[in-house]
Amino acid sequence: MISEHHAAFRRRISGNRAAPEAEQCFRPEIEVARRQSAKSWELRATMSLARLLAKQNCRAAAHANLGPVLCALGQFDEGIAHLERALALDPEYTTAHGNLGEAYATQGKHALAARQFTLAVDASPDNPFLLNRLAWLLATSPEDDVRKGARAVDLAGRAVSLTSRQDLMSLETLSAAYAEAGRFEDAVNTGREALALAERQGNGAAAPQLANRILLFEARRKYRETQ
Repeated sequence: MISEHHAAFRRRISGNRAAPEAEQCFRPEIEVARRQSAKSWELRATMSLARLLAKQNCRAAAHANLGPVLCALGQFDEGIAHLERALALDPEYTTAHGNLGEAYATQGKHALAARQFTLAVDASPDNPFLLNRLAWLLATSPEDDVRKGARAVDLAGRAVSLTSRQDLMSLETLSAAYAEAGRFEDAVNTGREALALAERQGNGAAAPQLANRILLFEARRKYRETQ
């Protein structure tokens, strides 16, 4: 589940709401660089976009675009500073909240991550990805004061409903949330549903981890992230 939820940093580079023509100039370069794993190219293209946005007085978008790329390159202190600056300029920047949550989660700072994902979910309550990320933290964090099983069930259940039970991550999260809430039979059944979906989708890579987690829940044990 780590690979699905936060080990592969989810870099949803935010769109610039105020200057779409600027985004159109640089977005193709950024996407090509990402597909080719050309990190230095991606960073240069993103910095060019950020500078242009700043010149157009879109400073929040400039910081929000640069922050996730720096984090993805392992420069977390700089990336987080840019995301925090974006939010200081625009406290309702949902994507910046989500990306800051990702940065904190990748660092193992679960309480800070949960706070940012909560703010993002409050602003976008029908976003399955954000619902999943918050629910996963509340269900599996190694930090006792972060976990909230019942809340995790509510959030993950909404994600499952919004995706018509066809999203593997949503089902995985709901299964873990049920276990955290002590509903192990539901956890096992939902885990089996996730495994069956993975098999139908040809996602063999996910199957071993799903099967292992089902065994964990059958033994009435809860799943914990290691970080």
